[in-house]
Amino acid sequence: MSGSTLFVGNLSWQATEEDLKKAFPTATAVRIVMGDGRPKGYGYAEFASPEEARRAMDQNQHLEIEGRPVRLDFATPREHPPRGSPIQSPQQQNPPSTTLFVGNLSFDTTNESLKAVFPTCKSARVVYDRETQRSRGFGYVEFESVAAARAANEAMNGKEIDGRVIRIDYATSQASPAARQNRQPTNPPSTTIFLGNLSYECDEEAIRAAFADCGEIKSLRLMKDDAGASKGFGYIEFADFAASAAAIRKDNMELCGRNVHLDYAQPRIERAPVASSPRAPTNPPSSTLFLGGLSYKATTDDIRAAFNHFGTITDVRITIDRDTSRPKGFGYVSFSTVEEAQAALSAMNGQLLADRPLRLDFATPRSPGPRRERAPREDREEKERKPRRK
Repeated sequence: MSGSTLFVGNLSWQATEEDLKKAFPTATAVRIVMGDGRPKGYGYAEFASPEEARRAMDQNQHLEIEGRPVRLDFATPREHPPRGSPIQSPQQQNPPSTTLFVGNLSFDTTNESLKAVFPTCKSARVVYDRETQRSRGFGYVEFESVAAARAANEAMNGKEIDGRVIRIDYATSQASPAARQNRQPTNPPSTTIFLGNLSYECDEEAIRAAFADCGEIKSLRLMKDDAGASKGFGYIEFADFAASAAAIRKDNMELCGRNVHLDYAQPRIERAPVASSPRAPTNPPSSTLFLGGLSYKATTDDIRAAFNHFGTITDVRITIDRDTSRPKGFGYVSFSTVEEAQAALSAMNGQLLADRPLRLDFATPRSPGPRRERAPREDREEKERKPRRK
């Protein structure tokens, strides 16, 4: 029924459909819109009549969900297609490339079955969660040419695979390995290169061989833990800037079975000193880091700049106090893999960000709802001991 659905915008990434149901108890249905396997920051609440929708909107003008004020409006037909309607030529946002993003995949779809659907493709892969080993509901299909990818897109977009109607778009620069080769360094040039996303099986001999054609290598440091195992990152120092510039051009190359992230290393005089011995993590490894001791001056851009050379950042959040609208002094940064998060924690725990030493730990999912993280136990207990603001 026209006018009986509300658009709910500015949603926190942590918000769930259960949160929407609690906020709109008279709604007949709610949903959060997902993209690439994660929330897109908005959703919808359906009501039995336009009058019910209007009443809910009037009663929730100052509604907050997960500490963020939401934006309400009446949904237009374009924003909110009828639930269950077939997909007709889904709108695409990204420019053509040789790699297709395939969304809304069945959890039963495998690499082999996805490739069988696209017989002209060069490769096909379903993205799996490293912790649960379950499909994340999307994947990528790579072709030899843009023309071949375009033909497959036109033929298969909106078709059904394993009982689900798939959504296809051209892969973005973050998802496309070919496009990631154009990524620019974030730090000023130096003779030392940071190596991220290294395979744990990659040794110094393999790294030296991969960069031997760049120029003279003065030193190589492969960072290891107390047990002598690789932490998944390291540093390689060259004799001159020409050699390090040649090495940077190898960003995203495959080394020991993984695409490595390269960036110029920060000069030692600029690297944040450790204010005190950082506390060891208490939670099991995950792809999301809890950032404690976060300066009130720190922004999400500051966090991205400090952590982006450890891997692909998928989300950055600074937690805001819903009463004062001021930062609470902690936040979260999520990576595409657990290994990237481990490398970031090893390098950044105790380092300064916006003039304050960071206290890092792995975030743990809050049960039973998915997509929520909890701060380490010590930080929760410390918060509970503090008197409430009156």
